[in-house]
Amino acid sequence: MPIQLTRPIYWNVEFSGIDFLIMGIGLLLLAAIIYGLYHRFQMWRVIGQADIRWDHPWERIKGVVRSVFGQRRMIEHIYAGQMHTLILVGFILLFIGTTLVAIERDIGQGVLGHQPTWFFHGTFYIVFSFILDAAGVMVIVGCLMALYRRFVEKPGYLYGITGFGKWTVLLLVVCLSGFVVEGARISHSAFVIDGGTVREADPVLEKWASPVGYTISKMITSAPGRALSFHWMAWWGHALLSFFIIGAFGYSILRHPFTGLMGIFFKRPGSTGTLAPIPNLEEAESFGVTTVDQFSWKTLFDSDTCVSCGRCEIHCPASQTGKPLSPKRIMQSIRKVWQPAAEQTLQGQQISEYPMLVGNSITEDELWSCTTCGACMRQCPLQIEHIPAIVDLRRALVMMESRFPSEAQVTLTNLENAGNPWGLDNATRADWARDLGVKLIHEAEDPEVLFWVGCAGSFDARSKPVSRALVQLLQSAGVRFAILGHEESCCGDPARRIGHEYLYQTLAQVAVDILNSHGVKKIVTACPHCFHTLANEYPQLGGHFQVYHHTTFLEELIRTNRLACNGQSISQLTAYHDSCYLGRHNGVYQAPRHLLDFVGLPTTELPRSRDTSFCCGAGGGRMWMEEHLGHKQINIDRSEEVIANGVNQLAVACPFCKTMLSDGMKSLGHEQIAVRDVAEILAERLPHTK
Repeated sequence: MPIQLTRPIYWNVEFSGIDFLIMGIGLLLLAAIIYGLYHRFQMWRVIGQADIRWDHPWERIKGVVRSVFGQRRMIEHIYAGQMHTLILVGFILLFIGTTLVAIERDIGQGVLGHQPTWFFHGTFYIVFSFILDAAGVMVIVGCLMALYRRFVEKPGYLYGITGFGKWTVLLLVVCLSGFVVEGARISHSAFVIDGGTVREADPVLEKWASPVGYTISKMITSAPGRALSFHWMAWWGHALLSFFIIGAFGYSILRHPFTGLMGIFFKRPGSTGTLAPIPNLEEAESFGVTTVDQFSWKTLFDSDTCVSCGRCEIHCPASQTGKPLSPKRIMQSIRKVWQPAAEQTLQGQQISEYPMLVGNSITEDELWSCTTCGACMRQCPLQIEHIPAIVDLRRALVMMESRFPSEAQVTLTNLENAGNPWGLDNATRADWARDLGVKLIHEAEDPEVLFWVGCAGSFDARSKPVSRALVQLLQSAGVRFAILGHEESCCGDPARRIGHEYLYQTLAQVAVDILNSHGVKKIVTACPHCFHTLANEYPQLGGHFQVYHHTTFLEELIRTNRLACNGQSISQLTAYHDSCYLGRHNGVYQAPRHLLDFVGLPTTELPRSRDTSFCCGAGGGRMWMEEHLGHKQINIDRSEEVIANGVNQLAVACPFCKTMLSDGMKSLGHEQIAVRDVAEILAERLPHTK
């Protein structure tokens, strides 16, 4: 049998009970981690309200697997992504390596009696040792990158993080000390299996198996006795520090890999923009959240999981235009209140009254700055749910205290009295279609789809042409469709996002009942807010419909050759603006672009597009409120980006986006850049259109 490279496990530190000692310490550390996480879980549950977050387990598990192996949210930020990937992958490899060593020692040599080794020799040992050297280097480089970022680069959005610096240094020291231990061993000797026994050999044999350790071994020069003593002290120092860090996983910021996975599992399935209803609304004595004990345990969990990385803040349109809102700071503020309260409760102390959140930890301006665009939730690597927490706080302000911007009061009153945000006569809802031959639902014979026009499409001067264009396209494709006319009212989206859940449920339930009474199964709408509400939130009230946004419906008509356009060439360079409620919240990115490609338009992408698209500023009820705070209006920021991109035309697929960005172009003196809905652009290319 040829000579094979190996190393004795526990060389120079072995004594008769070391296996039991290490195994006992390992079990104690595992118990400590489990207890620490359990204690934390008890803290969330003892304060927070019940919230079932373990239904649909397979869907949740698949979400965790996609997030762990995809790591897309992490690697999108190149420097931070590389840093985290190096540390994560390095530690996973080191953990696997440590596990294999334990299997070799305790099972192979201990239980099965393989001597001198089971598999820990030859090619396996060389590859194993080289990979672990590489893993150690990965962790060291990642830690150095983290320290540079925190203490040299110092990006402004990293405020509010405590403890990461010291733990990063400790992780760095652990890896460095591991290489020192390896170098001290190699400086004494390499080890080979020769004739069935282990003997010492020339250290140069470790040159390729352990290149880092071998390099360090050349720096260690001392008498043999001192070298052994140095190795013994270095080994135990490395071991004790490793034990300390492992034990701290359940009690420090280091737990975030565990809680991060849990958070992804507990995330509400489906669209990120979907809000949970207030249960038993008619009997409820309070609405929304005023104190931390009224939040669900999941919101408290989210605030505890937040590592203050700042990704939400640097993508938040409100924060980036100088508004007081920071999604990260909202989570930090919630955490600062509930943590001490939970500790007191677990210690048996009675808390007579929790402090009010709004007015103390959180300001009203923070809450009303939110557009519910979902950029925070899309960017968060731990998939924290910021929007539900913000809307819960809004609900209490609106429904319990009647504290909200004056413009919102006008909107809510109009919705309540007239069924639309403008307060216009609902009897005129179908006037835009008077000359188009559009049938009302009770007039149509077996329509294949209902066109839900929406308030903007019915009343707004900029949006009515979109409704007319869509009708022309549907008629050209031979689609049998109808509208509700005066039976249609607001879907309730503005009321729900502003925080008036009662008004939303009233409007939505009426709409659901009307749709069900007409036997509606399939709906198409040109408004992403209507689309989102009907598709994702009406099922909460018994409204189960097949809902299409008009871009996806038109794409299908073209794919099935029901809709044709002429070949007239158009030379206007066009960019498409992704609506938050169509794109980020519902994942519709390709259909609008396919339609623009279909008509032969030269297109370009805006720097912030698809799931990193920048909000127009109208979501979350902001369409109906003036924008006074900050150094710039959100629609102006987005419009400047469009202008800088040198386009002739901006395509949109949302009436709110069309209004906000048209206003932005006008304010900036660039009205020559037309802001047009995709349906308008497509309708121009119908065969009969000149």
